[in-house]
Amino acid sequence: MFKLSRAGEYALRGVVYIASKKGGDIVHVRKIAESQNVPEYFLTKVFSRLTRNGIIHSIRGNKGGFRLSRPPKKISVYDILTAVEGPLNFNDCFICKNSRKCKLKPVWDESMKKMLEVLKKHKIADVV
Repeated sequence: MFKLSRAGEYALRGVVYIASKKGGDIVHVRKIAESQNVPEYFLTKVFSRLTRNGIIHSIRGNKGGFRLSRPPKKISVYDILTAVEGPLNFNDCFICKNSRKCKLKPVWDESMKKMLEVLKKHKIADVV
């Protein structure tokens, strides 16, 4: 079952915050954490996943921080969530022993397809 975790929520809020800054400005994680009222330590762990998955870029050093790896119009809500959460599943049909004969499976499959379409359609630029 897909439920947005705190990591997913913080990832979205952090990326939106970075995207709201002027032309690729580098933003320190402490500033993001303070502005979003989230724990810096946890946000750092979340940003590590986003960096590994190519959503943001980490810059080291005194003037280091984070910036987007690509333009906000090329990053979807889906991209961010899957970078942090892994594959998104609306239900557990794929592990259910009754899935072959379940009358509700088509409903869940259609619901999942629609949800993924919405998450892929909305880009960070649309939110900012």
